[in-house]
Amino acid sequence: MVLSLLLLWTSGCEALWGPFNTPHLNPDLGGSGGTDMAGRPPVDILFLIDNSPAMFSKQVQLAQHIAPFLRSLDEVHADYHIGFATSDVGSFPSAASPFQPDVNHDYHCQSFAGDDGALQHTACTVSGRLSSEAMTQCNILCPDASFVPSGNYIAKSGGSSNLPQHLVTVTDGGAPYDDGPLRAFQCLAMVGDTGCDIEGQLEGAKRALDGHNAQNAGFLRPGSILVVIFLTDEDDCSTAFAQRDKNDPMSMNCTPGPGLDFHCYNPDYRCIAQDLICNEGLYSIGTKTGCKEQPSSYLERIATYGSFFTNLRAGNRFVLGGIWPPVLGGPNSQFNVIQFAPGTAGLNRSVATSASCFNADPSLSGRPQLRLSSFGYFFRNLFEINICSPTDYESGLHSLTGRIQELEGE
Repeated sequence: MVLSLLLLWTSGCEALWGPFNTPHLNPDLGGSGGTDMAGRPPVDILFLIDNSPAMFSKQVQLAQHIAPFLRSLDEVHADYHIGFATSDVGSFPSAASPFQPDVNHDYHCQSFAGDDGALQHTACTVSGRLSSEAMTQCNILCPDASFVPSGNYIAKSGGSSNLPQHLVTVTDGGAPYDDGPLRAFQCLAMVGDTGCDIEGQLEGAKRALDGHNAQNAGFLRPGSILVVIFLTDEDDCSTAFAQRDKNDPMSMNCTPGPGLDFHCYNPDYRCIAQDLICNEGLYSIGTKTGCKEQPSSYLERIATYGSFFTNLRAGNRFVLGGIWPPVLGGPNSQFNVIQFAPGTAGLNRSVATSASCFNADPSLSGRPQLRLSSFGYFFRNLFEINICSPTDYESGLHSLTGRIQELEGE
């Protein structure tokens, strides 16, 4: 597939989603100061990885294509942290208000907080979070579970890391290099495929960086360049806290028509059916066009997350990356609704070759997204990679090092 990497220097989406708060740097979350041995700011990289079912093949592709990016960081002697958080932020309205599970479906959402933004630091081989199918690939890419950081994230500075050292001889006759970070990345990036189906990618990224979780202490450093990279095959479903009752897994069939109650859709489709308004009704099968987010959506406003990140880092200290499906309305995106079971509760987005994007490998399809790209367009430094085109992961991520170097000089 054609490379779908975009570098955008824009923040003009206020008219769509409302203004952000005035940018400032929060000293408690890394405001200013701090450089590496060469006087450059350190780099903190968060991978927010969707860990819902059907995501493992994409996690494998990321792990298989990450080596050039890590090598490029070493080549420029970057002082870096790499952490991993997930899209599972739970679904219950409160810890004391669990939902009754749907006996007909397993939505993997039986918790209040989920992973709560905690940095994942356990090797996939021993995490207990993988389906049996996923474990096969995990064992191949992570043959040694000892390659995990001594802390909760990968850290490398001045040629030293918080990992076991593993020197590798290069074919071009150069000096051996330490591929411990690569081995650790391949063990940790495979965060599993048993997380909540109601993905909260934006909420998960916020929780990983907002300082509420002591487990993440030390990851985000004062004055660092912050890079947040999302890996997900569908749109964000971060529910507004006061609206979490709408995550109830129970659903029922209703007479198709405008204004249906949220219970009329299954939870996996409900997020998009209740969030978007299109030229065609989302209560029936067929192609949907001209979609946009409803003003009365039960999801948290995108501006909430935009405000958080602009307050966390100034524009010349923040890079956002999205390895996700093409945005709705883009030249390569499709949005089709089909019937998986009778009634409105059986509606859902198409898969395979009629998905938003697809690959010859049927496990590498992506469902439509609008919120994630709309969130991304708020920021000066954005790169997007089509998740259905894993051959683009390598070149897209490798180019990120050059952008980091440019920011280091600003």
